[in-house]
Amino acid sequence: MSHTPGPWSIAPHSDRDEVLDVVADYKDIVIDGRSVHQAHWIAECDSAIDSAMELDEQETALDTMRSNASLIAAAPDLLAALKECAWRLGALALASGDFSEVNAKAIDLANAAITKAEGQQTVNNGQQSSIVQS
Repeated sequence: MSHTPGPWSIAPHSDRDEVLDVVADYKDIVIDGRSVHQAHWIAECDSAIDSAMELDEQETALDTMRSNASLIAAAPDLLAALKECAWRLGALALASGDFSEVNAKAIDLANAAITKAEGQQTVNNGQQSSIVQS
């Protein structure tokens, strides 16, 4: 399974401030004299603001939405960085002969996160199972 290549960015969702989109290839184009946005849509982050919410609750919901959108937009970069770190830690462990529990745990955690990000599922004993498409 492969994901849409990065970079991903955060874009406004039409005219609603309480919703943000995470997109790839965002650009403004002109069609029939009108400026329109064009992008490959990745995800929509909704603050779920309700008119009955207090102002501080609304601000918290907007902050959470922005944080979620930022995390999603960073996903391709985070995955690439984690793969590089896991590879380098493994190479360092091999070169130094340091197969300590700390190194093994760090490599296992990184590999588990990479497996999850790539749409694969692991079973409880750490053995990889079949690919799960969501």
